[in-house]
Amino acid sequence: EEGDIFSWDLITGKSFHVHQADSSITGLFFINQPGQILACAHDGKLIHLYLKSCTAHTFGKVPASRRITLAEAPNGIRLYCPVEDTIKIVDPKRGHTIGELQQGDELRLLWGLTATLDGTRVVAVYWSGTLDVWDGMSGRRLHRTKPTRPQLSVSVTPDGHYALTGLNSGELHLWDLAAGQSITSWTAYDGPGSTNWIPAVHITPDASRAVTGGYDGVVKLWDLDQREMIAQFQGESEIYRCAITTDAGTVMAGEKSGRVHLLRLV
Repeated sequence: EEGDIFSWDLITGKSFHVHQADSSITGLFFINQPGQILACAHDGKLIHLYLKSCTAHTFGKVPASRRITLAEAPNGIRLYCPVEDTIKIVDPKRGHTIGELQQGDELRLLWGLTATLDGTRVVAVYWSGTLDVWDGMSGRRLHRTKPTRPQLSVSVTPDGHYALTGLNSGELHLWDLAAGQSITSWTAYDGPGSTNWIPAVHITPDASRAVTGGYDGVVKLWDLDQREMIAQFQGESEIYRCAITTDAGTVMAGEKSGRVHLLRLV
């Protein structure tokens, strides 16, 4: 919210202050170039950061949006930005809208938006329970599904084959995006009221494991093949974001309190 950007060394656990933006950060993305990230700021600036030298330069312009996602398509970087009643496809270098996604559910109900790194698939989940899947290149909507409960978070595998979603009922759903169908679902959190909400999910590239974070402050690591919990960690407040390395050996989780946890599976 204050525009600070930090990076962490996952070996030592040390953090480094990389940049101070002029406004709050609405999106932060690793790109294909090692040691480089892009950050979207609320004032519309796109910031290119070099982690090794802690230098940055600003270019382009993006819409002010809280749920931006990024893809590196063959013809350049694309941002998918919810604006008013549509999700715009934006060329950040030129600051131009180059397309939009076919009409999905109402954006006021949008809770999660993600894309494969190459932009071939874009997935959104909504409080209404809807899951929309688009071809991120053409903007055509491919599937729409609707479980019975609101969906709060979504993560998709890099190949666009599978997605994992977290619901406000404490359930996780694993999706086959090609078929537009739920493969399996199970109860991951069973606390009272909103403590079982799942606002954070992240799936490994091979769809074998995932990490989730709940409003009860618990981070859980899952074996998706067996639908079994491998490990868990109790934080101090609601978990808002989580991520897992490709080898499923290291987990990061961010809390409402501002604390970030670096967890290793031993």
